Amino acid sequence: GYLHQLMLFYIGFAFFSTTYREIIKDLEDVEGDRLGGCQTLPIVWGIERGKWVAIMNGILLLIATIWYALEDTNALIAFPIDLIFLTFLLIGNLYSIFLTYKAKTKADFHKISQLIKILMLLGLVMLIWLA
Repeated sequence: GYLHQLMLFYIGFAFFSTTYREIIKDLEDVEGDRLGGCQTLPIVWGIERGKWVAIMNGILLLIATIWYALEDTNALIAFPIDLIFLTFLLIGNLYSIFLTYKAKTKADFHKISQLIKILMLLGLVMLIWLA
């Protein structure tokens, strides 16, 4: 039922957004992690491959969000605020993917990390609102 779908979306959103942000944070701190002897994804696979793994997580997050919107169109019509949350989530996520593709510096990755943190908060607020 509805709560099952909401729970599945919550789990998917939490997993993909957290993984996305953690990889971005690893890309942000690759120099310090390398000095510390850490074996993070960007160190082991390289920064470019790390960016692509992050982008794939962003795309999976986007797909999960679109899936939710398609599964729950009645709620989106009944509660226009949900449509506003969803629009910001989709646009913000697309923008974060674009920024990740273009990112080159620590500051770039920091900006993306902050944006994803805002998207995570927005997603949680939307889910609390729907519950």
